[in-house]
Amino acid sequence: MIDKRKSCSLAFISAAMVLMLLSTAYAAPFAHIKSNNNNTASTSNSINNVITATINVGDNPTRIAMSPDGTKIYVLTQTPLMSNNVSVIDTATNTVIATVPIEDWSYKVYVNTAGTKVYVMNNQNVSVINTTTNTVIGTVHVRYHLTDAAITPDGTKVYVSDHDENSIYVIDTATNTVTNTMFIGE
Repeated sequence: MIDKRKSCSLAFISAAMVLMLLSTAYAAPFAHIKSNNNNTASTSNSINNVITATINVGDNPTRIAMSPDGTKIYVLTQTPLMSNNVSVIDTATNTVIATVPIEDWSYKVYVNTAGTKVYVMNNQNVSVINTTTNTVIGTVHVRYHLTDAAITPDGTKVYVSDHDENSIYVIDTATNTVTNTMFIGE
């Protein structure tokens, strides 16, 4: 009798696992695309290559980043007068749920692995956005010509590269301050 129960339990667990795998395998993955020409971001089903939604985000969308859980898209926009915003899109409803004003000359956007903060590279600063309140909670002064950034997996540091000084700034995410500058030579 015990062997039949074990067999039945194993069969049930195996069937449940197969169903979970099938549901994951057949879930429609989506791609999110920005369009400078018509000031929109689009969602497309990457299985059948069909645009499923088009969202107005503001003037000249330049960069896009997604939260790790896929529930929000952050689109960096620039107007001709160089005022910048981050449009926050809810992916469940495909609507802009917030517009966050940020510093001028912004050109890259990153989301930390926890999905709690967004980092926007500006001309001389890195703006820090709280994703719960969709507000700028800090501005970290660095230098001109920032080229790229990387966030540590634990979210404690952001490394920002500076093209002109051949340097990398280390930002402590708890204090939003530069704690180290590494010069990498010419």
